[in-house]
Amino acid sequence: MVENFYKLLGISSDATQEEIKKSYQKSVLKCHPDKVKDDDQQGDTDMFMKLQEAKEILLDSDKRKEYDRKLKESEVKKFKGPLFSSETLDSLEYEDTENYYYMECRCSGLYVLEESEVDQTKDLLYVQCDNCTFYIEVQPT
Repeated sequence: MVENFYKLLGISSDATQEEIKKSYQKSVLKCHPDKVKDDDQQGDTDMFMKLQEAKEILLDSDKRKEYDRKLKESEVKKFKGPLFSSETLDSLEYEDTENYYYMECRCSGLYVLEESEVDQTKDLLYVQCDNCTFYIEVQPT
Protein backbone atom coordinates (compact mmCIF):
# COMPACT_ATOMS: atom_id res chain seq x y z
CA MET A 1 0.00 0.00 0.00
CA VAL A 2 1.38 3.39 -1.02
CA GLU A 3 1.16 6.07 1.65
CA ASN A 4 -0.92 9.07 0.56
CA PHE A 5 1.47 12.02 0.84
CA TYR A 6 -1.30 14.44 -0.14
CA LYS A 7 -3.32 13.45 2.93
CA LEU A 8 -0.18 13.48 5.07
CA LEU A 9 0.44 17.11 4.09
CA GLY A 10 -3.27 18.04 4.10
CA ILE A 11 -3.28 19.16 0.47
CA SER A 12 -5.16 18.24 -2.69
CA SER A 13 -3.58 16.10 -5.39
CA ASP A 14 -3.41 19.13 -7.69
CA ALA A 15 -1.59 21.32 -5.15
CA THR A 16 0.96 23.76 -6.51
CA GLN A 17 4.63 23.69 -5.51
CA GLU A 18 4.01 26.73 -3.31
CA GLU A 19 1.12 24.99 -1.51
CA ILE A 20 3.26 21.89 -0.98
CA LYS A 21 6.11 23.96 0.49
CA LYS A 22 3.79 25.89 2.84
CA SER A 23 2.05 22.75 4.07
CA TYR A 24 5.37 20.98 4.54
CA GLN A 25 6.79 23.87 6.59
CA LYS A 26 3.69 24.02 8.78
CA SER A 27 3.58 20.24 9.29
CA VAL A 28 7.29 19.78 9.96
CA LEU A 29 7.25 22.29 12.82
CA LYS A 30 4.90 19.98 14.73
CA CYS A 31 7.31 17.05 14.67
CA HIS A 32 10.85 18.30 14.03
CA PRO A 33 13.16 16.40 16.42
CA ASP A 34 14.87 19.65 17.52
CA LYS A 35 11.57 21.43 18.20
CA VAL A 36 9.49 18.76 19.94
CA LYS A 37 10.19 17.61 23.47
CA ASP A 38 7.82 14.81 24.38
CA ASP A 39 7.71 11.13 25.29
CA ASP A 40 7.12 9.94 21.71
CA GLN A 41 10.26 11.34 20.14
CA GLN A 42 10.65 8.25 17.91
CA GLY A 43 7.12 8.76 16.53
CA ASP A 44 7.92 12.40 15.85
CA THR A 45 11.17 11.43 14.10
CA ASP A 46 9.32 8.89 11.94
CA MET A 47 6.73 11.51 10.98
CA PHE A 48 9.48 14.02 10.21
CA MET A 49 11.12 11.49 7.87
CA LYS A 50 7.79 10.80 6.11
CA LEU A 51 7.23 14.52 5.61
CA GLN A 52 10.74 14.88 4.18
CA GLU A 53 10.05 12.05 1.72
CA ALA A 54 6.68 13.56 0.76
CA LYS A 55 8.26 16.94 0.05
CA GLU A 56 11.09 15.41 -1.97
CA ILE A 57 8.72 13.41 -4.16
CA LEU A 58 5.93 15.95 -4.63
CA LEU A 59 8.26 18.83 -5.52
CA ASP A 60 10.02 16.84 -8.26
CA SER A 61 7.70 16.65 -11.30
CA ASP A 62 9.07 13.32 -12.58
CA LYS A 63 8.98 11.67 -9.15
CA ARG A 64 5.51 13.10 -8.54
CA LYS A 65 4.17 11.71 -11.82
CA GLU A 66 5.49 8.23 -10.96
CA TYR A 67 4.20 8.53 -7.38
CA ASP A 68 0.72 9.54 -8.62
CA ARG A 69 0.65 6.48 -10.90
CA LYS A 70 1.60 4.15 -8.02
CA LEU A 71 -0.90 5.80 -5.68
CA LYS A 72 -3.70 5.31 -8.23
CA GLU A 73 -2.75 1.64 -8.69
CA SER A 74 -2.74 1.16 -4.93
CA GLU A 75 -6.19 2.72 -4.56
CA VAL A 76 -7.59 0.47 -7.29
CA LYS A 77 -6.13 -2.66 -5.66
CA LYS A 78 -7.70 -1.89 -2.29
CA PHE A 79 -11.15 -1.74 -3.90
CA LYS A 80 -12.84 -5.05 -3.13
CA GLY A 81 -15.84 -5.18 -5.46
CA PRO A 82 -16.02 -7.02 -8.78
CA LEU A 83 -15.65 -5.07 -12.02
CA PHE A 84 -18.97 -4.93 -13.85
CA SER A 85 -17.77 -3.19 -17.01
CA SER A 86 -15.37 -0.74 -18.59
CA GLU A 87 -17.02 2.38 -19.98
CA THR A 88 -16.13 5.64 -21.65
CA LEU A 89 -17.52 8.85 -20.26
CA ASP A 90 -19.59 9.26 -23.44
CA SER A 91 -21.44 6.01 -22.71
CA LEU A 92 -22.83 7.36 -19.41
CA GLU A 93 -25.97 9.49 -19.15
CA TYR A 94 -25.54 13.08 -17.96
CA GLU A 95 -27.82 14.83 -15.45
CA ASP A 96 -27.26 18.50 -16.30
CA THR A 97 -29.34 20.00 -13.48
CA GLU A 98 -27.23 18.19 -10.84
CA ASN A 99 -23.96 17.98 -12.86
CA TYR A 100 -23.23 14.27 -12.66
CA TYR A 101 -22.88 11.26 -14.94
CA TYR A 102 -24.71 8.03 -14.23
CA MET A 103 -25.38 4.53 -15.46
CA GLU A 104 -27.87 1.98 -14.21
CA CYS A 105 -26.52 -1.23 -12.68
CA ARG A 106 -28.12 -4.61 -13.28
CA CYS A 107 -29.28 -4.55 -9.62
CA SER A 108 -31.28 -1.37 -10.43
CA GLY A 109 -28.83 0.77 -8.46
CA LEU A 110 -26.83 3.58 -10.01
CA TYR A 111 -23.20 4.28 -10.74
CA VAL A 112 -22.88 8.02 -10.10
CA LEU A 113 -19.87 10.08 -11.12
CA GLU A 114 -19.73 13.75 -10.15
CA GLU A 115 -18.60 16.10 -12.89
CA SER A 116 -16.02 17.59 -10.51
CA GLU A 117 -14.35 14.16 -10.18
CA VAL A 118 -14.02 13.94 -13.95
CA ASP A 119 -12.56 17.44 -14.19
CA GLN A 120 -9.79 16.58 -11.71
CA THR A 121 -8.18 13.72 -13.63
CA LYS A 122 -7.42 12.19 -16.98
CA ASP A 123 -6.88 8.77 -15.39
CA LEU A 124 -9.31 5.90 -15.14
CA LEU A 125 -12.05 6.43 -12.58
CA TYR A 126 -13.62 3.65 -10.53
CA VAL A 127 -17.23 4.08 -9.48
CA GLN A 128 -19.12 1.75 -7.15
CA CYS A 129 -22.81 1.07 -7.53
CA ASP A 130 -24.86 2.76 -4.82
CA ASN A 131 -26.79 -0.48 -4.24
CA CYS A 132 -24.35 -3.39 -4.59
CA THR A 133 -20.64 -4.26 -4.63
CA PHE A 134 -20.08 -3.97 -8.39
CA TYR A 135 -18.10 -1.12 -9.83
CA ILE A 136 -17.35 0.25 -13.27
CA GLU A 137 -14.16 1.61 -14.74
CA VAL A 138 -14.65 4.90 -16.61
CA GLN A 139 -12.18 6.37 -19.08
CA PRO A 140 -12.60 10.16 -19.26
CA THR A 141 -12.69 11.49 -22.82
